[in-house]
Amino acid sequence: MKFDLGPHVAVVGESTTADRLSWFEILRHALSLRHKEVRLTNLAVSGSTTTQALTRLPALAFTTRPSS
Repeated sequence: MKFDLGPHVAVVGESTTADRLSWFEILRHALSLRHKEVRLTNLAVSGSTTTQALTRLPALAFTTRPSS
């Protein structure tokens, strides 16, 4: 069974990325107009430090299985 979700963009950051009017949300809207297959995930947390943001990096890891 093939399980392919297509392109996925995930970001970590702080308040400038977490805001609903941030650059990331503008990018999400722009991509949705032409590239509906691209998934976007915002893992930013307002008020977080660089160290705190880095602790969320493992959430970006995923494994792939070969197609059968």
